[in-house]
Amino acid sequence: MGFVLSSDAAAATLDMAGGEGAALSELARAGLRVPGGFPVTTAAYQEFVASTGVAERIRAELPAASGPDDDGGRGTVDVLEPAAAAPVPA
Repeated sequence: MGFVLSSDAAAATLDMAGGEGAALSELARAGLRVPGGFPVTTAAYQEFVASTGVAERIRAELPAASGPDDDGGRGTVDVLEPAAAAPVPA
């Protein structure tokens, strides 16, 4: 299995494509219109964060994120910034 699935692929399960990818695939297979695009597999995400150092940056933020849920969002790990700044592997 590759790193990209068709937007209506039955293989786009929760384990393979994550929650959003699985849900959009299910909607597409039911004949509903979904935004254009394609699910990237969870294996692709795992490879990306491992090969770019994003995983280490996220782990480094985890100790600061351990706190009560009502902390005004200060306990949230911001994964978008390190992921957006990382180069996409070829």
